[in-house]
Amino acid sequence: MRIIFIGLICVCFVSCFKEIQTVEPSLSQQIMVDVLTDIHLAESMLSEVKHRPTQDSMASEFYSRIFEIHQVEPAQFNASMNAYFSDPISLDSLYSAVILRIAEIKKLDLKADPK
Repeated sequence: MRIIFIGLICVCFVSCFKEIQTVEPSLSQQIMVDVLTDIHLAESMLSEVKHRPTQDSMASEFYSRIFEIHQVEPAQFNASMNAYFSDPISLDSLYSAVILRIAEIKKLDLKADPK
């Protein structure tokens, strides 16, 4: 009886498995790292703004400027982010690179302005 129960549970788990379809991002990882680094730095600055309407209008300007600097369309960026979301290993690699880049920027900032 116990073997039958374990067998049924195994069959249930196997039948529920569905492979996630991955999509190739339209933007390279390097471009995504550049854009995401700037976005996270902008979000960090925005977190210091306490007036909500000002924060919203600044965010809109920051995002527009970031996309303009990197010559990326918002729809293209969103499609690439969705592609990365469908592949957790690539997403982890992407954000590891972003974290390293932000750490490098922070290190340079501390060297330039020691307290």
